[in-house]
Amino acid sequence: FNSSIIDFYLKIFSFILIISMFIGCFAYKINDLKTILIITTFSQIAYTSVGFLNSSFLILACSLNYFLFYLYSTFSLFLIFLVTSSMYNIRNLQELALLRYVDFGLFVSIIFIIFSISGIPPFMGFFIKYFLLVKILSNPILFKLGVVLLVTSFITMYIYLSVVYGLIKTSMGLRKFIQLEVFLKQEF
Repeated sequence: FNSSIIDFYLKIFSFILIISMFIGCFAYKINDLKTILIITTFSQIAYTSVGFLNSSFLILACSLNYFLFYLYSTFSLFLIFLVTSSMYNIRNLQELALLRYVDFGLFVSIIFIIFSISGIPPFMGFFIKYFLLVKILSNPILFKLGVVLLVTSFITMYIYLSVVYGLIKTSMGLRKFIQLEVFLKQEF
């Protein structure tokens, strides 16, 4: 193939990947965990696709591992959400915070999976993302995409952390409300 044609397609694919990375950042003020996961999946798929642009076997293997890890983690969250929505009629994040009082182990599992997807150390998602990002940034052709990946990764990490913060904050507020309700029932 002609190198100018390959460069042209590489630039078009890179532009599409950059758009996909920023689409995942639009999940900022959404209150539905399923919708947040769907929108941020665009960023995660772009993250793995940048690794597929390189011909290095190590980067390709790392991208495939990250894709499989993200697929497994997202599937686990969807499965947990389906189970909790059928068993406890939980539909949004505020109701999901009630899970802390019904099934604490499941509540902690959701938080750990979200931490891992967001790439917070010492969870598995961090190590895979870190290794992939280091390899992408060491490639001069993919360096600009790596910088955009780093920025959008921090934005999606903030989105995931705000979800976890909202779950913990809401569940703490519900605990105070439940304690007040129990106190009022005892008084009267």
